[in-house]
Amino acid sequence: VVDVLEDKDFRYVALNPTHERWIGIRSDDLRGKKPEDILSPIDAAKVRQHYADCVRFGTTISYEQCLQFQGIPTWWSTTLTPLKDANSRVYRLIGASSNITPIKQAEQAVGLQSQRDQLLEAIAGRIQQSIELETNLHQTAIALRQFLNCDRVLIYRFEADGSGIIIAESSVAPSDPLLGKNITDPCFNDKHREHYGRGCIQVVEDIYAAGLHPCHIDFLASLQIRANLVVPIFLEQDMWGLLIAQHCHQPRQWQQTETDLLKQLATQIGIA
Repeated sequence: VVDVLEDKDFRYVALNPTHERWIGIRSDDLRGKKPEDILSPIDAAKVRQHYADCVRFGTTISYEQCLQFQGIPTWWSTTLTPLKDANSRVYRLIGASSNITPIKQAEQAVGLQSQRDQLLEAIAGRIQQSIELETNLHQTAIALRQFLNCDRVLIYRFEADGSGIIIAESSVAPSDPLLGKNITDPCFNDKHREHYGRGCIQVVEDIYAAGLHPCHIDFLASLQIRANLVVPIFLEQDMWGLLIAQHCHQPRQWQQTETDLLKQLATQIGIA
């Protein structure tokens, strides 16, 4: 329940118990507050616009919006109904909201699955067309980085002497490229090679909180790596290289769907 003041400002009056539980605010604590008192500036502006529209049109309106409460994005389907006094002035708004977050999450998951399928189909199509390998790998790195919205994607090929070379790169910081560089991880030993050789992956959300060996942390930090997702690439039964997604300056919580995508792409690269 929202009061509309004479100066067209808004003040909250009350919430029902269900809404209290959803957003973590008691009705008594909300009373008399403005949208800016409980919402971020961006969310408060969105809410104010809907309230103003309801007052201006003088009729019931319905809409969907995403707001953050306690740091959690929540989707709402809301209907606002204006109450008018004897002079036809809107003095109060009654809002009825339903939490539709599960529905929105399901829609987003379907959309992401469709995008993943399109990406895999495009890469498989390029392989079938016998496009030159270097071009194929370069396009794969670009498409994957854009899809993951991460800072850098690398394709790393092992050399016979145990070192490796970056043969494809897509980065948001092209001024400091790793492409073509021969890179040797001082901590990459037979144990790590066996780990990847079994098809295992490495998922590091924050190099400083993953229990890594200090020398490995130093090596990753020297390449401006803060979060790392690494999947092996196989040529038949032999480990050929690594497909790597990275965040450079902030931690990154990698999702299982992202890990699965890298595994599928690594298989396509092995075919290529």
